[in-house]
Amino acid sequence: EGQPSCDEGAVAFDAEDGNLAAILACPPASCLEEGVNCHGHNYRIKGVEPCLPDSSELRTVGDSFPILFAIFDYGNPPLLSTVERTVVITRKCTADEELCEDGTCSKVECALRDNILLLNGGFVVGAAPEDTLVEVTITFAGAEVIQVDHGVGIADAPSLSPCGEGVELSASCGAIATGRNLNNELVDLSGRLKMAQAVAGLGTASTACLPVSALAGICPPGAYEYVYTLDNIPVSRSRVVAVVAKAALRFDLTFQSLTPIPAAAIPLLESLPDPSSAAVEEVSAQLRAGLLSLVRQMGTATGDAYMAAYLSTAVQLDDITIAAAAVNGLEIRITVEVQLRYTGAQLPPGMTSETSTSRHLLQALSSPVVPDGTDPPSMQQLLAGVFALLESFLAQREVMAPLLQAGATAIREEELIEGDVAYVSSQELSQSALTPE
Repeated sequence: EGQPSCDEGAVAFDAEDGNLAAILACPPASCLEEGVNCHGHNYRIKGVEPCLPDSSELRTVGDSFPILFAIFDYGNPPLLSTVERTVVITRKCTADEELCEDGTCSKVECALRDNILLLNGGFVVGAAPEDTLVEVTITFAGAEVIQVDHGVGIADAPSLSPCGEGVELSASCGAIATGRNLNNELVDLSGRLKMAQAVAGLGTASTACLPVSALAGICPPGAYEYVYTLDNIPVSRSRVVAVVAKAALRFDLTFQSLTPIPAAAIPLLESLPDPSSAAVEEVSAQLRAGLLSLVRQMGTATGDAYMAAYLSTAVQLDDITIAAAAVNGLEIRITVEVQLRYTGAQLPPGMTSETSTSRHLLQALSSPVVPDGTDPPSMQQLLAGVFALLESFLAQREVMAPLLQAGATAIREEELIEGDVAYVSSQELSQSALTPE
């Protein structure tokens, strides 16, 4: 702006003649097509200024102009080669600014500015010094990982859409972007912010799902990743809506006492679903922990890679509850329920957790990576597989022995049962219907 072009022209080489110096700058069509009227357009004499608009009013900051360079070799007939360069009009640096190699002006030394940017991951988004950003942040309204029950959704779900420039985070928009420049000024970048669903791949759902549909729980179970990006700034951040299908497996464990159960012990045993004392609560916790260990053993023993990984990682202690307990003569029957959560695929492995809640969700909702070329099982297939494994393992006395011994030992400490406790094979293992909670 207000200065002659600093374009350095072009060079040309020929295999036979070497360096060809007679390079032409923006020659007329007659020169290019017929080889006439080429005189006076040699770059060394003409430069590129005549190739640009001759009025400064027509050269505004940001405008770009193509400049054609041409060369004829010394053959007969001569061969023509051309190349084009684009010249951009930039703002003239002031007296207290330095022109840097990237064409921008800086109030600090260019080398110092570049080092600051390198250390802080900064970016130059414009020619003005205030457009040199040393920090860029994308901030979400709400959690990075959002869990949604399939078929239920979230009441009054917030929007995930980017907020516009000058708009604060609220329930009506889900993300803003800010930057900090060399003057330590906060810059609103929300106008550059865009959001799109991630391309299906490892860890992401293959089904297209709008954010509003994912939050409503009407998309198939899966982990839907939405990526926020900024125009011309290589910064991005993802958030995930995990649409989770829930179901429960309920089965009965039957314990057989070899001696009569004391009358005082019966109400304590029957209070296992809702412990009435610390001692009963300890027995309940031991039973649940033993069952969790059993479920994870099942995962390591099965030959199905998906099932193995799911059972070894996805079921947590809080997913196992004692639903009922009853005493009938010498029998103690305990009904146990295992909650299963299913997303159909693993959450994106690159996701980072900001809070312990996020970490818990990432662990609890993750299903294993599906091998290439295969689809994850459906919820019904998963339930059927877990059902069959439970039935198989409960039939093995040696697998259940540690669990039963732990429960029996804790009961004996309170003298609730006298004598030995033996295992009787479970005959009632049932699968509950898949119902949204």
